[in-house]
Amino acid sequence: MNEVGETALKCLKNQALAKFPGMKVGSGDTCQGTVVNGFCRGKPANEKCDHHIDCDVGLRCGTSLVCENAGEEGSYCDDDYLLCQSYLNCKENLCTKYGSISDDHPVGKSGVDMCRSHYIDAHRVCRPGPNLLGDIYVESNEKKCLYSNGDEEQAACGFHKDGKAICKPGAGNLAGTWNDVSVFLITNSS
Repeated sequence: MNEVGETALKCLKNQALAKFPGMKVGSGDTCQGTVVNGFCRGKPANEKCDHHIDCDVGLRCGTSLVCENAGEEGSYCDDDYLLCQSYLNCKENLCTKYGSISDDHPVGKSGVDMCRSHYIDAHRVCRPGPNLLGDIYVESNEKKCLYSNGDEEQAACGFHKDGKAICKPGAGNLAGTWNDVSVFLITNSS
């Protein structure tokens, strides 16, 4: 991410109650733009802007400081994910789909969310995720969860009907996203 992107993110973190384009606006919230039907909207295409967050969803603040379409898959993004559509990330200066990088391929500066397996090694290469060895439910949160790659993790307190603790499935246990893991834990905790 470039310096402007880092500065914008720091600013965003300091404005906890501020809502940005595409976000629902509640009472007490402020909108970085205009509220339309309960949602914050940014400036439309071809309007002047200072930052990407000034522009509406699907738009970015272009080099001429005018809101323009954000990059589609394969578009140049200058190592800044904010230049891409919200469902894309910037990898090696190209807008790339999340979860599109297969095992044994590097993610570069991008994160684990770029890997189809949702797991990267210490060299930032997508790898098959480790599998949880044993049951997802353990007797107490004092137990260790063991994984096929040798990692250990403390079991988490759970809401199981018998008071059992939970070991988080390894990335190799589930083919979906980490959202699927939370759904798995919630729906299988009774």
